[in-house]
Formats: sequence, C-alpha cells, structure tokens
Amino acid sequence: MGRVGTRLETLPSGAFDTSCHFCVFLDTVTYDSLYPALVRYGRGDAAMILQKAFNPATIKIGLESEDKAEVLEELTDLLSKNYLQGQTFPREAVLEALWAREKKMSTGIYKGIAVPHATVEGIDTLRGVLGISKKGIDYESLDGSPVYLVFLLVSPPGEAEQHLNALKKIALLIQDPLFLENVLEASTPQKVYSIIQEFEERL
Repeated sequence: MGRVGTRLETLPSGAFDTSCHFCVFLDTVTYDSLYPALVRYGRGDAAMILQKAFNPATIKIGLESEDKAEVLEELTDLLSKNYLQGQTFPREAVLEALWAREKKMSTGIYKGIAVPHATVEGIDTLRGVLGISKKGIDYESLDGSPVYLVFLLVSPPGEAEQHLNALKKIALLIQDPLFLENVLEASTPQKVYSIIQEFEERL
C-alpha cells in the first residue's frame, strides 16, 4: 500500500511521532517481550485474530467524544449495536470492566493511541471496536497527549489467550508509522478494515 496524502509530520501536535517506541502496554509488558511471543503464536487461530475481532461495522471514523468517559460509552454502544441479533449485550458490565481497568492504569498509551480492554462475563467471544478521532480526545493518557485512535477489546474470561494475542498484534501494528498514517487518512470503515487486514498479514 503506497503512501497517500498527509504525512504524519502534518498531523495535529501530539498525534503521532515516527520515532515513538511502545513501552507500556499491559502494565510491565514491553514491546521487546511482545515480539518473540507473537512469533510463537503467529500461526493457527492467532494468525488473523484482529480480522476476526474487528469488522467494518465496528469501525467509526469521526468520533464525537471529547473525553474518556464519552468515548468508552460511544464505542461500547457501537459494539452493542453490532452484537449478535437476538442476544443481550451486557452494556453496563462492559463499561464497569473497562473503568476497572482504567483505574489500575490509563490505557491511553503514548502518542495519540488508547487501547481500553477488559474481560467480561456474558460476552460471546473476543470483539473489537476501533474509533478514529479527527480532533483528539482528552483521555488522561500516560504522556498527557490527546488520543486519535482508540482500539477497544472485550472478551469472555475463557478467552484470555486470544485476548492477549490481540493486544500483542495491536502493539506491533502501532509501531508501524505507515499503518498509523494510512488508518488516519482512510475515508471509510471498509478502507480501515482493509488496512488492518493488509498489515496484520505482514506480521
């Protein structure tokens, strides 16, 4: 996929930095320890786990939220809207679990990215939602910068390995400036999903 349009250098101040190194993700887990672990799980069910967790219907360009509370609700509601027909979505349980995780440490990582995640009773399987903000969200990030990309993941307690593998994949993808650039410049959810597919297959 070629470069298109705006470069990272012209994004709003604090959005992304091409020299960004991913340091904090799951408390003490670092990028250096994630990479070899991902290689070990690079085949089988874990290989295309993000393509299974996300889909165009759970990707939103142009988030309306201005702060953490609003964006957690906005993305949870998007997930609820696209949940299995005829099954009850545990909205309040999802929000409660997400906030419990935020109280431990903000999932607003660095350079404009947040990855809220939680395990929730009543969720059928690993599910992801991606929100893209054009104006930036006050997320109380670890580095104090506004957030432009929010990857939200929820899964049932019995899918801890899949949950961790999805987080590992996201950790790798957001190290690639071209991935971030293309996602931010995409004009449709389908395009964003295609970018996720393409870059996940390169890992």
